Amino acid sequence: FFSVVPDMAAVSEIVHMPAHVVWDLCGFLPFRDILRLSSTNKPLRRALTSRQADVALWKSCVVREVGRLCDSRGLLAPPVELSKWNVSTYRRLFEVLYKCGDMLGNWRWDVPVRGGLLVVSLDEDDGPVGSLVADLVIPNRCSTQMVQNVTGLHSATLFEVYFSDTECTTDAAGVTIGEDGKLMLVGGEAVAALCRWCDDTPVVASRSRDTSHQVMCEYMQSMSHSDLKFKRLSDYEGDARAYGAQKSSEVKDFDCRSLLGMYEGVFGPHGLEVIHIATDSAGRFLGMKVTGDPNVPAGELCFRTTGEFQVADPSCNCQYGCGCWQPEHDPNRGWDLVGMFKIQAQTAMHGFQSPQWNPGRLLVCQRKQRKPVDCYMSKDAFELDRFLILVWDGLFSTRLAPLQL
Repeated sequence: FFSVVPDMAAVSEIVHMPAHVVWDLCGFLPFRDILRLSSTNKPLRRALTSRQADVALWKSCVVREVGRLCDSRGLLAPPVELSKWNVSTYRRLFEVLYKCGDMLGNWRWDVPVRGGLLVVSLDEDDGPVGSLVADLVIPNRCSTQMVQNVTGLHSATLFEVYFSDTECTTDAAGVTIGEDGKLMLVGGEAVAALCRWCDDTPVVASRSRDTSHQVMCEYMQSMSHSDLKFKRLSDYEGDARAYGAQKSSEVKDFDCRSLLGMYEGVFGPHGLEVIHIATDSAGRFLGMKVTGDPNVPAGELCFRTTGEFQVADPSCNCQYGCGCWQPEHDPNRGWDLVGMFKIQAQTAMHGFQSPQWNPGRLLVCQRKQRKPVDCYMSKDAFELDRFLILVWDGLFSTRLAPLQL
């Protein structure tokens, strides 16, 4: 901005512009340039910090910043009314979002094998939004004589960022987002408590799978580090605005983008795991393991689509565990088989040895269910409930349900 203001004469012309023109021009500037402009002289400071500017300028900046944060992350836009926040001006709200908003969203814990999910969201439980809450979801392991599986997910608050009209503080020793886009948490009581919880989790030696036990021991050792690193999980590759509704030529009235998000499913003896379904710039849908197992660890692809959405093939040829579509025996009545993707599903030996891609299918099942009673009279009284069936042809299949935290 200041490259086009070569001398004080041009600044003088800006000072004499109507306030609404100055607000419109500043709406295109980065936050730091607006602050620098407001410190140029008293007239500009009054124009950019007045109550009228708070609504005319800073509220539009908040809407722009919220759109930037939510774009490509699969997030619902937070409310922009001041009554919903623990701040008194839109300028302060914009400052909070500018400083802390990049933490919002889902992050994958960058540790070997089992991994974890960090969910950073706005705390709206007790009235106005006054903080960002980071909840870490990690596998709850249970050891047996043969294998160490996951019986559920353990969730705990890792840190919080509090903000008000005067300051932004956090209960962690240090939270930063590096140039590589990774979120790093350095030291602090929260990290120490997490490491203690991990160290208290028993690891029983496998009598028949020494490789699996060795991998799990390395995983436990990696979690004792004082610094935690997380990689952002994005539903889209690049700018989400570049993606239109993905329609199928065979299946009408179904937007494949509705499949994006977090899912959970049971993967044989390894137990419960979390899968993140995203799409790349080529339009393929990718299922990446957020929490993994000794065969296919966290951070590796579980499946990738190889064609467009088509009419489903519900046939079953599973040799091992089966979660295929059997409506006549399914306890959940009223489900419809919408369609499927042909996919390549990944398998590997213990320690991610000899990975290979196998043909498979990703089937989509959904039904309409009634919303709560208070929405009964609304025209949108029904909502869609959905689960997916992931099939390794000739091997096994499992069901993926939307992750509920």
